Amino acid sequence: MWGSIGSWFYRYIGGIKPNALEDIEISPAPVGPNSPVNSATVSYNSMKGLISVNWIKSSKSFGMDVVIPSASTARVIVPPHESPYANLKVGGEIIADFTGSKPLFFGSIPGVQPIRLRDDGSIELNVQPGEYSFEASI
Repeated sequence: MWGSIGSWFYRYIGGIKPNALEDIEISPAPVGPNSPVNSATVSYNSMKGLISVNWIKSSKSFGMDVVIPSASTARVIVPPHESPYANLKVGGEIIADFTGSKPLFFGSIPGVQPIRLRDDGSIELNVQPGEYSFEASI
């Protein structure tokens, strides 16, 4: 699949960027606000195991469920939205608030490592193997 047009859909719309020697990267790139593409579900059986991404974008939030296989780690990037995010939830628990002059990170979710708000408005997380549900709200 990585040698065809389908590769583009997996890597950019779905966001799966496997790397046999390094961390997996999950960074979907949903298209603009007027696009009919508002969700994607993709999975890939890598050398490390099944990698899965299911995301949905609305006018008020971006939600993403990911599966990271054992014996690997991943850098997960919640893409920027047309409006700045107000908070980030992992598994339904708010772990970040972006409404002030500086982002506030709190809460401890097993398997979720340091996070940061990037200059483009996206949110970066480092995660251990497992299943995660992320929701960034406006």
